[in-house]
Amino acid sequence: YDPAPAPAGARDGRGLALRFDGARKQVRNVELYDAWLKPMYAHERPVTAENGQEYSYFGVMAGEVNADTQMLLTVYPTVEDQRIPFEFTDLELQ
Repeated sequence: YDPAPAPAGARDGRGLALRFDGARKQVRNVELYDAWLKPMYAHERPVTAENGQEYSYFGVMAGEVNADTQMLLTVYPTVEDQRIPFEFTDLELQ
């Protein structure tokens, strides 16, 4: 999270701008919580900063994003197929 080039709303506490470098499709969900662990309802929208970089901006409906705000980032696991060779020996077939 780099607030310097992010959209203006991310700098004044009305939201949070996140940049996912090529991994956005692996992110399942982003949730924000206040200091008392109450959910901060936010809606996501894509934005482009002044420097041309793409961000996902999470604008909060009520409250303020500050140092006490906590973020829960849920990601999909990486699944790989792998072949393992094996053979059966010394089996009695009936």
